[in-house]
Amino acid sequence: MFLLGAGHDLAQPINTMLNCLGSFEKRIEDMERFGGPLNSMRTAAASLQRLCTDILHMEKVNSGLHKAELKPVSLQVMFEKVINQTLHLSKPKLQTLSNRATDLLVRTDPFYLERILRNLVENAIRYTPHEGNVMLVARRAGEFVHIEAWNTGAGISPSAQQTMFEVFERGDNPGPQKGFGLGLSIVKGLANSIGGTITVKSIPGKGTRFRLTLPKADIGEELDTVETTGVLPSINGMWIALIDDNDNLRNSLVDYLQSEGANVFATKDAASMVPLLKECNERIDILITDWNLRGETGERAFRKLLDNVPGFYPMWIVISAAIHPEKAGEIQARGVPVLIKPVEPTVLRDQIAMLGVLSINPDHL
Repeated sequence: MFLLGAGHDLAQPINTMLNCLGSFEKRIEDMERFGGPLNSMRTAAASLQRLCTDILHMEKVNSGLHKAELKPVSLQVMFEKVINQTLHLSKPKLQTLSNRATDLLVRTDPFYLERILRNLVENAIRYTPHEGNVMLVARRAGEFVHIEAWNTGAGISPSAQQTMFEVFERGDNPGPQKGFGLGLSIVKGLANSIGGTITVKSIPGKGTRFRLTLPKADIGEELDTVETTGVLPSINGMWIALIDDNDNLRNSLVDYLQSEGANVFATKDAASMVPLLKECNERIDILITDWNLRGETGERAFRKLLDNVPGFYPMWIVISAAIHPEKAGEIQARGVPVLIKPVEPTVLRDQIAMLGVLSINPDHL
């Protein structure tokens, strides 16, 4: 509980920093002068974000807070989702981030699988040089499926491969990209929790392949995943309501979303939001709420708006640093995205854009 509580308090200022950096990058014209310091700030903030997130996930795995819920998952949809969430990391390095098309399904917990694949892809991007390649691949192996993350990075020595899944083992990659030694131990713990296995094969100087093996699911079983296709649109012109009781985080998020062209109403609670929405003549596309608000949950805040604002029924996104995993799973099962703080602002932007498409095309729901 101490770690989870501390993680919540750490996530708020980290999230504020990431939002402010996103706004700066949109507005600074003299990048030749300010690009170096700005990039150093982003690297430091991303490092804090990764450490905070890894510690929280490791604690949740070790304490058993999140119980795996196995269901059929489309790997093509999952691959596209993970790639969309990590493109912002590969673009500055001019890397090719892609997946090989597949129609395979696996029986797994989608929350765990997404976390595993994101970790593997983020690691691959971090250790792959400029203009390198990172790819997700799925291969059938009898009653199982091999899910593989390939990269053309520096590779891993045979001795490091023997210990790289242990806690705090950071491998033999030098330089500022060296991690904290938590990510792959979390991957192994998550894989074990869903009855999977994780292995690695690497050739120094050529690249690395991580392989996650899971039971396959039968085609025809009902999927729990909403499919999305094509490039996500921008959020320019969208109307967003935001409720978060942390003033710094709320203000920084408003600044970032407005820099992306969105129209934003933001308050600390539902009671303050009601009169703003009643006076607004525009249809609100998206409601974003923190889960742990002072005196109420994000769900209670949403219901209060539904009860008091005629015609108000937007798509809903929950962001939180301290939501119980079972509750997060319950909300996600209703089609509501749950983003764990600290949230990279571009990830939130893309999630808003995707829900904007669904709100225009309700047949997808």
